[in-house]
Amino acid sequence: MESWGQQPSREGMEIKAKRTVPGSPEKESRDEGCIISLLGVDQLLAILQLLPVPSILSFGMACHRFHSISNMDSLWAAICRRDWGSRVVDAWCTSARSKVGWKQLYCHMLFPSAASWQRMDQGDMIPAPRASHSMNNVAGKITVFGGGCDGGRHLDDTWVASLSENILDGVAWQQVSIGTPSGRFGQSTIVVGDVLVLFGGINDRGIRQSDTWINKGMHVANTEERSSWQLLEVAQAPPPRGAHAGCYAGDRKVVIFGGIGSDGIRLRDTWMLDLSEAPVSWHEVVTLESPSARSGHTLTWIGGKHMVLFGGRGHSASLIFGGRILIFGGEDARRSRKGDIWVLDPNAGLEVERGTSYTSTSYRCTSFNEYKFTRRFWKRLKQRGRPPGKRSFHGACTMDSSHAVFIFGGMIDGELSLAAALGLGFDDGLYMLQLVP
Repeated sequence: MESWGQQPSREGMEIKAKRTVPGSPEKESRDEGCIISLLGVDQLLAILQLLPVPSILSFGMACHRFHSISNMDSLWAAICRRDWGSRVVDAWCTSARSKVGWKQLYCHMLFPSAASWQRMDQGDMIPAPRASHSMNNVAGKITVFGGGCDGGRHLDDTWVASLSENILDGVAWQQVSIGTPSGRFGQSTIVVGDVLVLFGGINDRGIRQSDTWINKGMHVANTEERSSWQLLEVAQAPPPRGAHAGCYAGDRKVVIFGGIGSDGIRLRDTWMLDLSEAPVSWHEVVTLESPSARSGHTLTWIGGKHMVLFGGRGHSASLIFGGRILIFGGEDARRSRKGDIWVLDPNAGLEVERGTSYTSTSYRCTSFNEYKFTRRFWKRLKQRGRPPGKRSFHGACTMDSSHAVFIFGGMIDGELSLAAALGLGFDDGLYMLQLVP
């Protein structure tokens, strides 16, 4: 019997070492008495497909047999499709799949190393250069509305472009409406199923709006004939505002936050619209804590009852596969435009105390293998291809497969317009940003 203060004998150390060697006869004999060791390979694979990745990795450390099963290609093929979705797995770079196994492919998709840019061909008829416009993917169509442009004009046009299977060949724009809603910038447009919901914005005279519009015709085959905006009569509306943020919140609900009010003061209030109500009405959501007042920020729904509010000053935030958010561009505190790309993974964070702020995970890895599969809260991506110029207040939306993001327009540095004296210009380029291994 060894006391806490004594050094163990050499014989005792050898016995302890033998007991902890994975795959040793002693360990294998003990495993025979464990019920799970009596299960067949197919049964174990069926169970492992239901477990989170850290549990799969821990299972594989038990013995040589479990290690072999936990690394089977068929298991990680199922895990890839479970965690990332079949559409994005099928759309992922086929060149990567030919070089690595499914487990390594999962790691590549967990930590994309770069994003590849491609400028899209838009044909002869394209939307005018603009910024602070709306851009959404509605029923497989890129939809752009409004925004500001050269000369201080605020646009009132709606454009759509279908996302075909041959998207790399370019897109063809159609102008489907003009004049309704009235010209504005800094509005929010939110996709609810096949319906597009628009709220607020700032018009040519600098007046903040508080009207709500819906467009139900985006899902039909001939959008040019069916697309139309309708003013939605609501029993109550939020105070007028522009440069606010909004997102879908599940169950046909829409949420907006912040923006700039009629008196020019930034806001920090939250409002929700439930389209399943009768009559339809906006309701203010009162919380114990709230983000600080701001404008030019983003609000992204990540499923369930969770949404992520980030920053300000005209960046874009697009939901990509794995419940992550791709951040591009914007301006810093000195109003210097940016062109960097970051991926934010809310699943790597945890709630702290009473607030809803996130911090990096406190999970401690027990091996290098586990560390390789541990989510990172922030990751900056390298850029390949020909990146567009630095920009802010551009539009962005995600491809249906959620592995690529489209960027259109925005305010850029350069001397491309009459606004050159102010050191800014408005862009009309459409770019595709595709995540790659």
